[in-house]
Amino acid sequence: LIAALAKGGGDKEGGEEEGSVLLPEYAGAALAFLTGGDLEVQAMVRVQGGLPPLVSLLKSSNVAHLRYSLLSIWNLTGDKENREVLRGMGALDSLVYAAQHSVDESDPAAVNDLAVGVAGCIWGLALDNSANQAAALAAGVLPHVVGYTASSNTRLQELAVGAVWTLSEDDANKKELVSLGCLEPLLGIMAHPASRRSTTGAFAA
Repeated sequence: LIAALAKGGGDKEGGEEEGSVLLPEYAGAALAFLTGGDLEVQAMVRVQGGLPPLVSLLKSSNVAHLRYSLLSIWNLTGDKENREVLRGMGALDSLVYAAQHSVDESDPAAVNDLAVGVAGCIWGLALDNSANQAAALAAGVLPHVVGYTASSNTRLQELAVGAVWTLSEDDANKKELVSLGCLEPLLGIMAHPASRRSTTGAFAA
């Protein structure tokens, strides 16, 4: 699976066989399901060299590759050591790239799915990890998190609010989140909790 993932690390040029494009997608999907809720498998992926190709895929122009790399990394953050290693590999910077450059605004469902994956990864990386919380500020993650809190997608909102909660354990993050305007959407959610209508996509549990 890890070898197949590595085949999707770059943009595909014309003339490449369809199977070679689909292989990383299928491998990513399999890995996403294998790593869900299983700490032993999450650690094995790190030991067997699975993290570098996943981080590389965060800059893929292929939406399917990006979707499954996001879901896999989100799952892999359940392992504490993975959180450290992913930071060292530049995962937070790559998540900002994914949030900025890897969505197709003509397809709202795909936008929502990818944003949900980004928010889940941010929350997972920042959980109980002060170094990652500080690195998130330096990487430019916070504006995206605050933007997601105002989404009409309930699942995305939930993950963004969780990310705000975790990131605000860092004092510098707390000031920046407030400066970016996180209070208004948070207070809006509290004032009208029943009015939020779910528009979740494929990442929904």
